[in-house]
Amino acid sequence: MAHFFRKPDRRQQFLLPVDMMDWLAEDDIVHLVVDAVELMDLSGFEATSKVGRAGQPPFAPAMLLALLIYAYSHGVRSSRAIERLCRRDAGYRFIVGHEVPDHTVIARFRQKHAGRMKSVFLQVLGSCREGGGNLKAA
Repeated sequence: MAHFFRKPDRRQQFLLPVDMMDWLAEDDIVHLVVDAVELMDLSGFEATSKVGRAGQPPFAPAMLLALLIYAYSHGVRSSRAIERLCRRDAGYRFIVGHEVPDHTVIARFRQKHAGRMKSVFLQVLGSCREGGGNLKAA
């Protein structure tokens, strides 16, 4: 019989594994989404980004697309909610790493690329269907 309570050590150096690949199970849908988006031709998205100019570099279109597809597959459509989840949820954090986009960045990307996103979403859904994933139609 134990004579003490197990208490969390909230001051430990790492609460999550150091390697982000260990944050989630191998069969988590986030891996499929990220891999499927990485296989897509995103040159149309990248051509509209302002790389090499003054200011901060833009977020990678592949990351923002994976983020939106993952969010939509979980029924999350609000840019503010997506931003919050990027700071708290392991799946979202896996996608963005330490590069959390602001809700306005997410909303503007979605608005700017609405036409292009549909075909990418359909291709990713097809890849997920072939791979055994269960993404819902966005």
